[in-house]
Amino acid sequence: MQLFRYVHQDQFFYNTWAVARFEQQNHAFVNFETDYDQYRAVLKNIKIDINHDYVTEYLRHLRKTKSHMRLFYSGGSDSHEILSAALKYNIFIDEIVIITRNLYNKPELQPCDQEITRILPFVNSLTRNQIGQVTFRNYDADFMRAMYSQPDWMFNMPGGEVGFRVLQQPGDDMGDPVTSDCQIVGVEKPDLLYYKGRWYATTTNGSIHGRACLNSVCLFYMMPESIQSYIVRALKFKDWVLANKTIPADFGLFPAASRYNPDVQIGKYRGNKFLNIKDTLALQEAMDHEDFDLLGKWYRSIDYLYSQFPNMKDSNTYQRLPVGKFLWFIDLETFEIFSQQELIPNGFDL
Repeated sequence: MQLFRYVHQDQFFYNTWAVARFEQQNHAFVNFETDYDQYRAVLKNIKIDINHDYVTEYLRHLRKTKSHMRLFYSGGSDSHEILSAALKYNIFIDEIVIITRNLYNKPELQPCDQEITRILPFVNSLTRNQIGQVTFRNYDADFMRAMYSQPDWMFNMPGGEVGFRVLQQPGDDMGDPVTSDCQIVGVEKPDLLYYKGRWYATTTNGSIHGRACLNSVCLFYMMPESIQSYIVRALKFKDWVLANKTIPADFGLFPAASRYNPDVQIGKYRGNKFLNIKDTLALQEAMDHEDFDLLGKWYRSIDYLYSQFPNMKDSNTYQRLPVGKFLWFIDLETFEIFSQQELIPNGFDL
């Protein structure tokens, strides 16, 4: 059983759209859960040193316990922090994978891959003593065309994506020549909740999409053995919020994306420095190429999604996953962990 899953009584789900359809048909609420006892065992009597390097500590643990470490590297602040720690402390990573979406296989990367363009000089400087191999995995227009030929494709993927640039998830079912028992994804920055005088670190299902529902995927900052690094991020974020935000009397929810990350070295910038519009840029590329076959297949799949969820058409949320499910709430003073049903079984009491 996967560590993160959707649960309703004795039924398990691993696709968000399947969850939404089940909820709609059965007037039920499906929880997004994990094995809370694993985390409680780690968090019991834990002491957090905000200056301790938990990232490197967890990398060393993975290196000792896994046979093939594969890092999915975008150059964003999260994956770059992991790679930088590995390079600094000579922790060998067997493979880094860089996913591109060069729709028409042009010699140069396209605007929707501008993050990758920024990191190429750095990647090319890596030696095989540091990284076993660098794999570029491109999902082009033909790949997308084949996927969008099935209007219900979004129900058949791990998690459930629907944006134009299909986000095929890392997994051994992708035909990789080397099977990896540790596929590292730099996920996820904690959100913050201030509720009834308490601060909590939290994460919703919309933050991690389908990556949590795949075998051998390591959500680096959210695994039981690495939860300390998640908490340190939350504590630093809390300090930033207290210094830069107005805190409501009883309730405040602060998404991680709302802050500027000063630690970034290569890749994404927060605040107004970088605008992540990859879907729009990929759509523009297809339109410039006059690929009306691909565009038509994707739009027909969106029409199918509208037929399943008519209310979506009115709310203009065609790219949004069914969100609003909290995986957990970790009290940032006591480090107790609560499920959504434990802390807010009937929603927030405002």
